[in-house]
Amino acid sequence: MSRVSILTALSLSLLVAPPIGAQHLGNEPFRSWSANPGTAHGMLHPVGSMSDGITSKRSHWVLGGIIGAVAVGGLTAAETSNGMCQDSGAGCTVFTGVIGAAVGFVVGALIGGQF
Repeated sequence: MSRVSILTALSLSLLVAPPIGAQHLGNEPFRSWSANPGTAHGMLHPVGSMSDGITSKRSHWVLGGIIGAVAVGGLTAAETSNGMCQDSGAGCTVFTGVIGAAVGFVVGALIGGQF
């Protein structure tokens, strides 16, 4: 068999295959569960909603994003002004600085969100 016919057969089998039991949605609404270490044998209990008085832990994703944007954007602009954008002018330096700041914000927000 050629690769094309194998890929075609595999694609068709995926398209016509019925969903398995775990993929069916039941009549019961989706519930979130978390382990409560205070109960015997780690029994599970439903997670409350925000109206139940449960407060969420504040994260520092905004601060991490700002620090990452300033650091990575500034370093990117400084490095490209003396190298890649030396003959292109200020527009190239600003553009690369903004791209670096966007990447730095995302990475910094992901890291800051962990704390």
